[in-house]
Amino acid sequence: MYCAGCGHVVASGKVCPQCGGPLKPLGTPGEAAALYTYERTVRSLRRYWFLFACLNVALGVTGLFIVQMGWSHQAGPWEPWPHPPYLEWTYIGGMAWTLLIVRVALAAAASLGLRDHSDWARLVTGLAAVMAMTQFPIGLLLGAFTLVKITGKRNRELFAKITSS
Repeated sequence: MYCAGCGHVVASGKVCPQCGGPLKPLGTPGEAAALYTYERTVRSLRRYWFLFACLNVALGVTGLFIVQMGWSHQAGPWEPWPHPPYLEWTYIGGMAWTLLIVRVALAAAASLGLRDHSDWARLVTGLAAVMAMTQFPIGLLLGAFTLVKITGKRNRELFAKITSS
């Protein structure tokens, strides 16, 4: 048996000796250990996605500060002048802000979904992982790690067990 609250594996009884939560039966001790390990992974992913959302908000605030201070208008020797008409900087800037906002929204939704063990959490977390891969290197690493941990038949079954409890 294992605790529904903290995941502690208990030999017998009706309540967990650690947290006092109700115990749930499982088929084998190996299955209980796999479920406990996967739940810890999901908890870690929740924290990582929350921190990733905070990082992207900080990047957005820094970008707004740079734009307001006028530091973004300095041309460097690497820019080809004049710009072609189809590559207006307003379009590129708009796409960058849109990408940032979408990354923040998906990361926050993934964190909330994983925290609440929602049915839709795997889908949103997968979308957030794919979107995060556009941000090198942190987003790429987080996205790849997340996709490894939430995709696949075994991970889908473990996630379903977590959401049903």
